[in-house]
Amino acid sequence: MTSIKTRLEKFLSSRGYSSNYSSLTADASTREYFRIDRNGGTAVACVYPEPFDPAEHTYIDVTELFLSADLPVADIYDVDGELGVILLEDLGDRVLRDVLNEETEEVDSRLLREAISLIARIQTATDKAYEMNSVASRLKFDAEKLLWELNFFKEH
Repeated sequence: MTSIKTRLEKFLSSRGYSSNYSSLTADASTREYFRIDRNGGTAVACVYPEPFDPAEHTYIDVTELFLSADLPVADIYDVDGELGVILLEDLGDRVLRDVLNEETEEVDSRLLREAISLIARIQTATDKAYEMNSVASRLKFDAEKLLWELNFFKEH
């Protein structure tokens, strides 16, 4: 398998995008993220370590579920399963924790209420997950899965 950056560059070239990109801060995963120039703005390219089938991809499945439940998620602009790339809306670099440190108590309170409301709305999407046969209706977060996640986090 070719390197992640080689596959990203092939993706950008095949779509007519600029070859300018910058690496984004890694998370605890095997994916790599890059900010790219796109149509006068930016987008985020999520590059997986190997190819995938878009019809069976968990991220795409859950994004479609959340969109159908009217939950706010980043738009998916493009997918190339053979290259292992998903091109996403760029939502910026600010995270809630940082915003809470910068804002007034009144703004903090409002943002926290909105975040809690989103958690509740995600939970109400359960019925829709079953209707759509989403992967979200088939996964269990039991002790075995939790242990796997903790070990993965330690490694990455």
